[in-house]
Amino acid sequence: MTKFYARQGDLVIREIESSTLSDATTKVTGMVLAGSHSGHTHRIVGDALVDSTMPGVTYVQPQADTVIVHDRTDGHRDVPLAAGKCYEIAVLRERSNAEDRAVED
Repeated sequence: MTKFYARQGDLVIREIESSTLSDATTKVTGMVLAGSHSGHTHRIVGDALVDSTMPGVTYVQPQADTVIVHDRTDGHRDVPLAAGKCYEIAVLRERSNAEDRAVED
């Protein structure tokens, strides 16, 4: 069975097992996941449990059908997240011999 996988600009979103969430989850209603060099953000719209204890990775478990939106009007499509599922959301990184940095959207 293929699990859910999506991209929204520099974000990678993939479905994972809910056991990945730590005890440090917080209930949120909307949240900024990442900004971009252009000043537009990727945001969760809706209620979700969120675990941001791992650097560079956010774990999200929507409590109702939720969506990730991007602020640019000509930007990326919305990414729907299903209630009760668990997702890992990370900013893409690019590596070279000189540096390791976040991909700019």
